[in-house]
Amino acid sequence: MSSVLKALRQQSSPHIPPRSQGQLTSAPVQREGLQRVVRSLLMIVLLALAGAIGWWLAAPNQQTVSSSPTVVMEPTYDLGDATVVRVPDLEPDRPVVDTGTRIEPNRVVQEAPEQPQAVNLDTVSPELLSAFEEAIAATGSEAGEAASVVPALLTLSRSFQQQIPSFTYDGHQYSSRSNSRWIELSGQRLQEGDRWQALSVIRIAPAHVVLAKDNQAFLQPALEDWTKP
Repeated sequence: MSSVLKALRQQSSPHIPPRSQGQLTSAPVQREGLQRVVRSLLMIVLLALAGAIGWWLAAPNQQTVSSSPTVVMEPTYDLGDATVVRVPDLEPDRPVVDTGTRIEPNRVVQEAPEQPQAVNLDTVSPELLSAFEEAIAATGSEAGEAASVVPALLTLSRSFQQQIPSFTYDGHQYSSRSNSRWIELSGQRLQEGDRWQALSVIRIAPAHVVLAKDNQAFLQPALEDWTKP
């Protein structure tokens, strides 16, 4: 039917030359290319439009964020119950008096007398010491005072006193003749030159006796007992 209509149209218009088969086939191809170009342009326009709309929507949000003030959160504190603080009563401040440096007057320090020491018989022989004691006894008083150059045992150092054994002074006999002199210590009668418990009898004087321990001579008053400290 369509072919009949086409033949009638060609016959009715003799001035229009009939189209060739190549022209009929190239027309659809040109239309398809044109449609592709139009589609590409439409896609580009749509993408540009979508980008513009997106930017326009995002711009107000940025302005809102930048324009909003920064809120600083202050720390919160939990306050406890109020308590009464007792203030102690303090004494008022006293003025500080600067006494300065006190200069004390020079004090006279009395030195203690040196402690006597026993006579060393290694430097003074017993005979010389006995003769010296005889001379002192000849010039002594009638009351029989113990005049001697030998120190008493009670005045010597404690360490030396601890070396002397305890004894009782039971008897004392003095005579101008040396062989008639004697003493009695703890019931033992002794004459000059005798020894008793490491003690030597050096000289028997009218009111004392001179004894020696390890050649260290000392004096003991007559009839006075001795107790080792």
